[in-house]
Amino acid sequence: LQEDMLLETNACMPVTLLGKAKCMLSDYVLGLDLVSVVHLRIFYPYSLVPRPGTLLDHLRCAYLDGSSIFRMSSGVQCRDFFSVHFLASIILDIAINQHAFRGILNIGSGQPTTVLSLVNAYTDFLGYKPSLHRGFYPLPPYEPTNFWASTSSLASYLATFNIPTSPIHCLPL
Repeated sequence: LQEDMLLETNACMPVTLLGKAKCMLSDYVLGLDLVSVVHLRIFYPYSLVPRPGTLLDHLRCAYLDGSSIFRMSSGVQCRDFFSVHFLASIILDIAINQHAFRGILNIGSGQPTTVLSLVNAYTDFLGYKPSLHRGFYPLPPYEPTNFWASTSSLASYLATFNIPTSPIHCLPL
C-alpha cells in the first residue's frame, strides 16, 4: 500500500479488485491516441448533507438520535478531504475545456487531514459534543494509514485558466 502523498506519476498499484479494474481501464483508455482523456483520481469529497453510509452520515444519525457516544476508528489516519462543491467545479471546468489536459489529475485539497479533525469539525458544525469512542473500529488492513493527493498538476491546470486553486471547504479543516 502506498503511504503519504500520491503523485500523478506514481505507478498504479491497487490491492482491491475495483482498484485493479479502474487501473486497467485507465491504462487502456489513456493508451488510445483517438481520444482526449482525463483520468480523475478523486480523493475524499464530503458534503454537509452526507451520502448514506459514510462516516459523516453515521455522525449525523448519531446526532439526530441524540446519542451521547460516537463509535469510530482511532481517527489517526490522514486523508485528503475536500468539499463536493470543489469536485463539481473541477469536473465542470474539465468538461468545458476538454482538450486542455490529457492524463491523470489528482482531485483533492493536497492537505492531509486526520479523520479525527474531520469528525471534530463536523460535530462543531452540528453543535454536537458526543463522547468519541476512538478505536472501536479497527483500521482496515487494505487501506494505508496516511494517504493524500499531490495537486501540483491540478494547480498548473487551474492556473492556465486563471481559476483559483484553493479547494472549497464547507468545514474549517
